[in-house]
Amino acid sequence: MQLFRAILILLLPCVLLLASACESEPPVEVRPLIRVNDQEFSKQEFLAEFEKTMQKDQQLRGVERLELQRSFLIQLIDRELIHSEARRLNITVSPGEVNTALDEYRRDYPEGVLEEMLRERGLTLASWRNELQESLIMEKLLQQAVYSTIEISDMEIAA
Repeated sequence: MQLFRAILILLLPCVLLLASACESEPPVEVRPLIRVNDQEFSKQEFLAEFEKTMQKDQQLRGVERLELQRSFLIQLIDRELIHSEARRLNITVSPGEVNTALDEYRRDYPEGVLEEMLRERGLTLASWRNELQESLIMEKLLQQAVYSTIEISDMEIAA
């Protein structure tokens, strides 16, 4: 009986260890779908961002969906490259600048219509403010890096 208890005491932890190892799944390595400089996007993140751009009732066939995803992927890469350059040049947008731009958009719509349009797109005001901030950063980057370097002479204007 003592021998049986000793064997049981030795085997029980082994059985429990094996049982718990069988229940847990091995860790899945999540590789990024794309990497742009230091920013990585998983397939899940990409698909979630892509779905936000779709209209709620929009139905696409396979080829149409793939073409839109391809275009969206290119836009995502472009956006990240622009953000990277903006960070490198220390281009930022203050909350006041975002508020001013938001107020300008609100003036273009009757009371509550802007918020209703955002709801129809599945956006909150906060998420749209983030999009607006990104847009303003891109505008500043273009102004600083591109538009400020272009010179058009009077002769070119007259032609």
